Order: sequence, then C-alpha cells, then structure tokens
Amino acid sequence: MPVEKNDVDKAVIEFCKEVIKEPLLYFSESDLHVLLIEKLFNKIPTLQTKLYQTNVHRGRESKTCYQTRLVHREYGCGGKRRVDLAIFNENDIKKINTANLTIDSMYNYLPIDYCFELGTEKSGLDTTEKHAKSDIDKLKKSQTCGYLIHIFRDTTVFPSKTQERNVTEQELKDKFKNVFLRITDTIPSNVKIIAILLSSFRQQSKTHGKCNIFDKETRHWKRVNLSDVEDILKKQLR
Repeated sequence: MPVEKNDVDKAVIEFCKEVIKEPLLYFSESDLHVLLIEKLFNKIPTLQTKLYQTNVHRGRESKTCYQTRLVHREYGCGGKRRVDLAIFNENDIKKINTANLTIDSMYNYLPIDYCFELGTEKSGLDTTEKHAKSDIDKLKKSQTCGYLIHIFRDTTVFPSKTQERNVTEQELKDKFKNVFLRITDTIPSNVKIIAILLSSFRQQSKTHGKCNIFDKETRHWKRVNLSDVEDILKKQLR
C-alpha cells in the first residue's frame, strides 16, 4: 500500500508538537532528523518493519534481490545536492539496480514520493532566506509532497543583547519572520512550509504563548499555545 499523505502529516504534526513542548530535545539538525523518523515509524509502522525488493541481485547466479526500506536520509536529488529525508514509492524501489540505490548509473536517482528539509537556528539567522529557497528548489521535485520545516529556537534570555549570539525580537522579525512573508507566494502547491519561532527562554515572556507559527493563509505569524498547535499546522499542510 502506498504511504498516505494524511499519515505523513500526522507524524509531522506530532514531531512539531514535541519540539515545541520540549525545545531542548535537539542539539543539532541531525537530532531533528532522528526525531522525525521516530514519528514517521510510529504513525506508519511499515516504514520501519517492511523491506521492499530492489532489482540488485544477490549474486551472479542468484534469482533473488536485495531489499531496502522506503525511508532514507541524505538521499541524492541531482546537482550534487541531497535531501534531508526521503520516502520512496514501493514501485520505484523495484527499479533500483545499482548499489548506490539508483537506476542504471551512480547519479540517476529515484524520484522521491515525500521529502523533507529541516532548518534550525544553528544554520545562522542571516542565511535563513537563502537556506529556505534552496530547500524549496529541492522539495518541489517531490512526487506527492515536500515539507519545509524551519525551527528557530531563540536562546536569548533577556530582552537586550547581553551575550554573543543573542538577538533582539526586532532582529528575529527582520531576519527570520519576514523571510516567510517574502517567499510564500513562490512556493509550489506540492511544497508545504512550517516555520516555527520558539522564544522559550526569554525571562520576560509568559509561560504560555512562547511559540510563533507562520500562517500561510493570513500571511501573519500567530502566537499560539501548545493546545492550538495542531489546528494551525493542519491548515499549513492542506
């Protein structure tokens, strides 16, 4: 059975909710990759448990072929680029006939059914727009849906910049929030964006409402509580 977008959406929403609730779950983007894969495995168990037949024979005289999963990290997408996370269609898996999980040649990559690109504050505030545009260019090649998920965890404690790398809320607006306002009209229909700003550590903030999520319909950022996250993310993923 093909992987259903509704199930992928559920995994993405659970992933986002967990990071919003516990922003110290990740040290780097790689931690987010692992967490997202866990959520996908939980919502779509066959991604983890089932192996699919390739067209790479186990030996010269063998009638059987090696198998692989539908999910892969850092899979090639042409132009010496890779996507963070890819989910293949099982029918395309059958076309794999090289040890590099490609067709006929080392760089003839499979089409990707679902692909994911993630970004964090570790990428740098000044490169958000360049990063997002590059990700979108890769994601638009997805056969079913591409997911751009950028999470900026604001580690500033006080309103003013008291330490190196601390940023003011105005800088966050100018260099992070406004990026998604500028690029939203250029995003193809098969790419869904989730942009999240977490101000979890600012001492002047209240316990609730430390999460801002970009709403593509209103073209505004919404300050939301954890209980509201699922509803707004469902709208983003339509």
